[in-house]
Amino acid sequence: MSPTPGYPFAALVGQDRAKLALLLCVICPRLGGVLLRGEKGTAKSTAARGMAELMPAPTVFRTLPLGATEDRLSGGLDLERTLADGRPRSAPGLLAEVHGGVLYVDEVNLLDDHLVDVLLDVAVSGVVRLEREGLSAAYPSDFALVATMNPEEGALRPHLLDRFGLCVDVTAEADLRARVTVLERRVAYDVDPAAFVAAWAARTDELRQRLRRARLLLPAVRLPGHVAATIAELCTGNRVAGHRADLVLARAASAHAAWSDRGEAGTDDVLAVADLVLTHRRRDLAPEPPPPPRTPSPPSEETQSPQQPEEPSAESPAERSAAPAASGSADADQDTAAPSPPTPDDTAGDGPDDRAEPVVPDDLALGCGDPFRTRPLRPVEDRLARTGSGRRHRSRSADRRGRYVRSRPATDCHDLALDATLRAAAAHQAGRRVPGSTGLVIRPVDWHRKIRRRRVGTLIMFVVDAS
Repeated sequence: MSPTPGYPFAALVGQDRAKLALLLCVICPRLGGVLLRGEKGTAKSTAARGMAELMPAPTVFRTLPLGATEDRLSGGLDLERTLADGRPRSAPGLLAEVHGGVLYVDEVNLLDDHLVDVLLDVAVSGVVRLEREGLSAAYPSDFALVATMNPEEGALRPHLLDRFGLCVDVTAEADLRARVTVLERRVAYDVDPAAFVAAWAARTDELRQRLRRARLLLPAVRLPGHVAATIAELCTGNRVAGHRADLVLARAASAHAAWSDRGEAGTDDVLAVADLVLTHRRRDLAPEPPPPPRTPSPPSEETQSPQQPEEPSAESPAERSAAPAASGSADADQDTAAPSPPTPDDTAGDGPDDRAEPVVPDDLALGCGDPFRTRPLRPVEDRLARTGSGRRHRSRSADRRGRYVRSRPATDCHDLALDATLRAAAAHQAGRRVPGSTGLVIRPVDWHRKIRRRRVGTLIMFVVDAS
């Protein structure tokens, strides 16, 4: 039974910004990839998978599932070759296999942190380095990362977000005619996918030919000096961090000019792609104002005599600025006397009014009703193995429940990781096997146990000082 053909990219209704970003990524893979983020049901995954049909034939398009293990992503021991040779043999992982192509991740914000760490390391260096189980290998890995996400399900780590060259916020179509067209085309595709794809084959071929011409023209596209100045001005005005945005914007403008069949990038090309490059990199245009200063508390009633009102002091402005604040707590009958320089005994009183006022941090020096910045509650994974159930906190599992994410050497057979145990034993078969034997000899030193991850509940305590 032949697999069902994918939904044609050319048949997508609306979503012009998302389609433009994906087409630019096909023209110039060095852009770094595309992130499509938005609400569910807006054809993000459909557009990303339809992009694969428009890429040149040698280009590899692979999908990274959320349940992938680190060994499958970065590579590991080739068990079959190791058993045959009696020596450790490495096998490339998914990142090495996608070299020169596109890696697609659906719901990338739900990807485990240890896999995100591997992606970031390879994205920076362009090389997959394998150092485990007696193996030492390196594979080239230069790929474009295309991903989708729903912001309602969690945010993306800033370092990984910056690695995407282009970013598009996808929303549902608001026009009634466009929504009707979406419904009609989807129903036609569900009834007969092959006939629907064949009906859009001509349009798909036109897109392929136009993309091919743009890829051939791209190396010859020029970027004039005034256009480069516009790029620098836009990046500076949006207060982006670093210089990656400048470089990506220049490449995206050149790719847009090639897509428009022009040999020189202009200001219009820069403005056409600026939002795609800067929407996930721009920061606040102005720094937040400092918190208002604290208002001094009014003097206590006990420091003033009820019979005689306080008289103004006859001290000079210089003497008044030199006098400590604690001198204001003197008796009222001494207010008319000439001020004297403060002594250590004057500032070291026993009463609460004579103590120096404590220093309050700026972020706490807020009055009633003053605005403040909230901090999102995102508990980080701890190092303890826990039991129980819940949805908020990600933790290691202390029992056999949870998803198997990695393995560690063990001294018993509790929750044995068979794959890791076999890999550990395979490298030593040459010295363990009896001549003429073909069995696999496993010893306790080869045992590995599974490390599982699950979600548990979180106890949240609100502490309020009502004094």
